[in-house]
Amino acid sequence: MNNKIKIINILFLLALLLFFLGQGVWLYQVREMKEKEFEMRAGSIFAKVIWQYITEEGIKKMADGELDCFSLGMIAPDSTDKWLMPESYEFLNFNRQLIYDYLYDHWWIDVNKVNLMYCRELRQMELPEPFAWVISDRNSEDVVISCGRVGDYGQALRSEPIELGCGIHHRLVAFFDWPFSFRSYSGVLIVEGIFLIGLIWSLLWQWCYVHAFWKEAEVKMLGSAHLEHELKKPIAVLLSTLEDLMGNCAQRLTEREQLKLKMMRVRLMKMANITDTMLTICSNTIPDLQCVTMDVRREMEMVREIFNTLKPYAYIELRISAEAEQARVDEVYFGYMVCNLVDNAIKYSGDHPWVTIDCWKENRNFAFAVRDRGIGISKRDQKRIFRTFYRIHDQQVCRTTGFGLGLAFVSKVVEAYGGTIRVESEIGVGSNFIIVLPQ
Repeated sequence: MNNKIKIINILFLLALLLFFLGQGVWLYQVREMKEKEFEMRAGSIFAKVIWQYITEEGIKKMADGELDCFSLGMIAPDSTDKWLMPESYEFLNFNRQLIYDYLYDHWWIDVNKVNLMYCRELRQMELPEPFAWVISDRNSEDVVISCGRVGDYGQALRSEPIELGCGIHHRLVAFFDWPFSFRSYSGVLIVEGIFLIGLIWSLLWQWCYVHAFWKEAEVKMLGSAHLEHELKKPIAVLLSTLEDLMGNCAQRLTEREQLKLKMMRVRLMKMANITDTMLTICSNTIPDLQCVTMDVRREMEMVREIFNTLKPYAYIELRISAEAEQARVDEVYFGYMVCNLVDNAIKYSGDHPWVTIDCWKENRNFAFAVRDRGIGISKRDQKRIFRTFYRIHDQQVCRTTGFGLGLAFVSKVVEAYGGTIRVESEIGVGSNFIIVLPQ
């Protein structure tokens, strides 16, 4: 079983690791794709702007007579001798490259105007503005024109390069700070890596905890078996010997000797009760009940006889309805339950305890209640008294001996029956424990 769970945990961790690795690769691919898309958009917008600027400047220079249109190869749209106005000329890419050469040679390129046009177009497309753009020589990589922040552009996001010039071989590139959307991909990868490490550590810690819990459970089971052998067997032998002695030698024993043997028998039964309670609480299993039809009145009379011998100052009242005199219960655990409840009722009822045991049928189920006139239990403690080793923080409770196991034992046995247990109590008035057992 342990090996199977180990294999399942390892497979789960591997699947989880592969999932996060796959997600990391996917995020990286998405980041690369978005980066390429941004470079293409920024480059196409810059190409549109620079060609628009070159066209406008070329037309302006021709209108001013500063540029020879025939030397640039302008083509008239019709065959008439009358040329159209310069605004109507269509420029081929070759012509625009020639105009760029002419503008660059005469230092007529207005850097600020180009930058304003580019930034305006980027804002319209809801894209970030560049922190710099440069025109460099394609061969030597020397910067010939720059705009913006000068520095190391190695880590910057850049637009697709634009080739400029016909006789002059230039390249135009814009540089951008990484937008948050791109930086966030790296952040997500880092966060997922940290989360993955934390998750693996948490799973390993959980596995160690479960493994330790199993080991502890095994130790408890071995300890319970050892206690059962070392405690229950000797007690059972002593009880059997006492019963034989009281049965076979009763005529030769004096009344005082018979009383002592009876007291010994009651004490051994009490010890057996405590031992079984401890073993049931310490084990993590539900008690194995062997239900038989039992005479409830005879069992309750035996309980009263035990406590009349142990605690003669206590008065125990029995009220058993006619239909409840027979019930299907476990002979051992049922008696232990009643003894635990009666013992608690006597301990917390002062110097003159009065305990009432009621038995009746409730919707074809067997029900019984143990009621006392003791110190009572607060609403807050009523929700906690069935916990293992829980004791009420009260001076009178602290003065009495106990380990906080009795009610936990009763609750566990009732759970094994598939029944219910509830408490009705009022401070200074008393408590009433009601148990309903299916039949």
